[in-house]
Amino acid sequence: MDKQELIIIGNGFDLHHGLKTNYLDYRDFLIKSGDEKIVKCYERGISNDDSESITYLWSNIESLLGLLDYELAYPLLKDYGDDDWTDDFHHAFQTEIEKMAEYWPDIKLKLSDWIKTVSYTECDNGLKYLINNNSNYISFNYTNTLEELYGIEKDNICYIHGDASVESDLVLGHKNDSYYPEWDDNNQDEDVRLLNAGRFMESFRKKTLKPVEAIIENNSQFKSMVCELKYSKIYILGLSYNDIDAAYLKYIASNQKSKWVFTYYADKEINDIMACAKKLGVNDYDITTINLLQK
Repeated sequence: MDKQELIIIGNGFDLHHGLKTNYLDYRDFLIKSGDEKIVKCYERGISNDDSESITYLWSNIESLLGLLDYELAYPLLKDYGDDDWTDDFHHAFQTEIEKMAEYWPDIKLKLSDWIKTVSYTECDNGLKYLINNNSNYISFNYTNTLEELYGIEKDNICYIHGDASVESDLVLGHKNDSYYPEWDDNNQDEDVRLLNAGRFMESFRKKTLKPVEAIIENNSQFKSMVCELKYSKIYILGLSYNDIDAAYLKYIASNQKSKWVFTYYADKEINDIMACAKKLGVNDYDITTINLLQK
């Protein structure tokens, strides 16, 4: 039977159900698991600004990945004529920056271990009138909330970034399209130590980039759900309205002429939703909260 509705699930859906799936919870998991080195490396490498709280660094992990706070290494960029110069300073600057990047790939590889510890025992299924096997689902989460709480069959779910119950290499990454132009290879007059460090950071940026376009092109289930079926409504439940995953929504909007239902948690998101709908070319839509969808 053709599905009448497509429901797009983000982490706000899991948080709505009381699940411990905030990236701050991931930080706690790493520390308790003896992986505090990963935590310290990420926090130090991303920012040395005390005004940027731990909450900010982990809540925005997908937009901050790949951006190394290279200014921390500037004290190691000694002038060749300095009195305390030694040959070690030829590579000290780049080596320090490389150390900042050592949180990767472990910070990604530990994700599945963390998600497997998530407990569903005290969660209710208050959205069961909406969440059922008459719909298709695109989940941006790694969790099995749809199956565990609502009995949704796996064939009805596209885990666009991976399912932690069956995969260990989940998708995590940023969408930063540029790095540090002052160290560009085109500037051949620049200090070779800066150029070498810049090449490393550009390589690291690409390594930690979320390959959205490749995922869309290679995920046959996603393309089948989006291109081969027509839906009367498309719901977005708990997904952040940022640029990181915008390409997925744009692809869906370009292949569907449906009424959209956007949900929000805080009032400040309403303007983000309206801007998102405009970018997607979606004119027929409602804006509500997940709570108001419960019956």
